[in-house]
Amino acid sequence: MRKFIWFSLIYIIFLGCNRFEKKLGPVKISDFESEFQTAFIRLCEEGDNITWGLTRLMSLYAGDYVNDGEEWEDRFDFYNSQPWTKNSQLILKRLNNTSPYHYYVQLNDVDLGVNEFWEDTVSYREGHYIWTGNHVPMSPEAFQNKFVLRATKYLAEGNINRFLDYYDDQYLNNHQMKAHLRKILTRDWSEEVRISLIFLAEENDLAKFHVELKDPSWSLEMEWEDYLYLQAGKYLWIGDQKVNIISHGQNMLVQSTTDRLCTFCVQVSEELHRLEALEPERFIFLKYHIGDNNAGVDLSNYNNYADEKLYFDWPDANPLTLFQAQDRVAGGSPTEISRFVAITEQHLNAPLEVELGVTYDYATDNRTLTGIVSVKFIDIETENLYLQYAIYEKEAEEISFVSQKKVTHVVRARGSQKLELLESEKPVPFTLVSPNLLRDNEHYLVVWVQKMMNGVTRTDEDRVLNVIKVSLW
Repeated sequence: MRKFIWFSLIYIIFLGCNRFEKKLGPVKISDFESEFQTAFIRLCEEGDNITWGLTRLMSLYAGDYVNDGEEWEDRFDFYNSQPWTKNSQLILKRLNNTSPYHYYVQLNDVDLGVNEFWEDTVSYREGHYIWTGNHVPMSPEAFQNKFVLRATKYLAEGNINRFLDYYDDQYLNNHQMKAHLRKILTRDWSEEVRISLIFLAEENDLAKFHVELKDPSWSLEMEWEDYLYLQAGKYLWIGDQKVNIISHGQNMLVQSTTDRLCTFCVQVSEELHRLEALEPERFIFLKYHIGDNNAGVDLSNYNNYADEKLYFDWPDANPLTLFQAQDRVAGGSPTEISRFVAITEQHLNAPLEVELGVTYDYATDNRTLTGIVSVKFIDIETENLYLQYAIYEKEAEEISFVSQKKVTHVVRARGSQKLELLESEKPVPFTLVSPNLLRDNEHYLVVWVQKMMNGVTRTDEDRVLNVIKVSLW
């Protein structure tokens, strides 16, 4: 009797084989046919040959395989469902002579009374041939039934990865990303766990469902609304794709260069803290510790701020303060600092042009932050716009040699990307990696939209349209 293979083991091996076959997969269609049949023959043998045969057989199917509604998991279940004998026969009949190749496939086993046949498609991808199917999807009703059965099974088995394969990587629902969903679902579900779907409506090419998840052994009941869409013949959960707007007014961003040996930087920092105390949510400032490597401790942490030096037109001396990427104040004398209030009032009283929202989550290393930003434009041209984001530490361990106090608002990580296709106003994903651990109550995420005419050096037309900050609790 054929030994059945645990799905989770084969799935892990399958991931490895996918990496393997990208290098060594069949590059000729005749080699592909031969290798596919050889893998099936091994599946019909005994012992370890069964494992090898099933693993190699499934590695010849693309992960996004869909054929008349049948997916990769369906093919796996089919091949793994029978104790195939040596009397099994697999017949491939090629129906055309150009890629993608269409086949008539027949599989029979007289001992088992099995005689199955179907049409299928092989495509050339990344230097080798692989089953891709015709990408004709199943009906929504069929998906609904299949998802309920499989999702329940995967949860009961603790196979969260397979459960989440039904969720798009850009999933966002009720301000929760896919990473949030993983954390919620990672627990020891009992065999009594049940998931159910109720179709509600069609909205903008999405199917809206009411989802219920129950596990009586935990006395747990969860329910929510979610959205399903069709991608390359496969249904995936995508969510409502909405992030809460948290900037309901015009905020301003101040960026200041400093170092721990800088005398005038202390006075600049004190004034910035005073202005922040007056408008704690609207007045947001960042400090770049350019040159601190000369003080024995490098707080720059990435690229020694080469991009900031170029963009700010840094005069080789601190402090330099940039308000909303428009007003530039070099130095920290009382005369220069006296300009801060008027500049701040001017920008905070400007008309609102952009509304922003953000949701985020940590990776397990507590250094990597992934998030999604929503951008809503209010009567503005959307050319030459960049989304920028930074993590700053509210109070670092390092001490200023001048004030003998801990340095504050230290930028630890920063990133940027040009905004494209803004008319769709889709949420924008981002990733930031901090060189030090993100101690939640001492770090903030700052996100802003900035007009940058050339993206490298500042021009008179550059300006920050709006900015928000969130505490990384």
